[in-house]
Amino acid sequence: MASTTTTKSDHEKPAFPVTANNLQDLLEYTSHASGHGLISKISLPSGSLFAPITAYTFTPTPQWHTLQVSTSSHISLDSAFTYLNHSCNPSLEIDTEKMEIRVARGKELREGDSLSFFYPSTEWKMDRGFKCLCGEKGCVGEVKGAEGMEKEGLEKWFVNGYIWELVEERDGKGN
Repeated sequence: MASTTTTKSDHEKPAFPVTANNLQDLLEYTSHASGHGLISKISLPSGSLFAPITAYTFTPTPQWHTLQVSTSSHISLDSAFTYLNHSCNPSLEIDTEKMEIRVARGKELREGDSLSFFYPSTEWKMDRGFKCLCGEKGCVGEVKGAEGMEKEGLEKWFVNGYIWELVEERDGKGN
């Protein structure tokens, strides 16, 4: 996941070649004021498999670049997927149970579209929050993870099962 703070190194070459996870035919890097992002090289209908997640390493703690995959586990995406940015109107969904990335429900992906996902769909409590700059209607404003969001607010996005478990636990319905 991309950093929201610009540093000199953000504008240098991305850490992973697009061949990691065999993504060379699916996406390419783009640069912007806050660092790197990804754009699609293909068009796909809503709900389609974009790519399986095959290149990753388990990490002991959440960090700005990790992805939560269960109530207590995180991975480092060892591919260009590390540079998927956040959006409140994402083009992709990350399903950590199936370890795959799909085109978001109700959206078609077009060649040249920015590749993004809704960070609270995988993250309960983020290493560091940031102000969302997506400008979409219904923007959450401050992105900190699902922990600080109401259940009703989360229901408009695809959210992984372990996030729903944590919501139920938080709201006193886990017993």
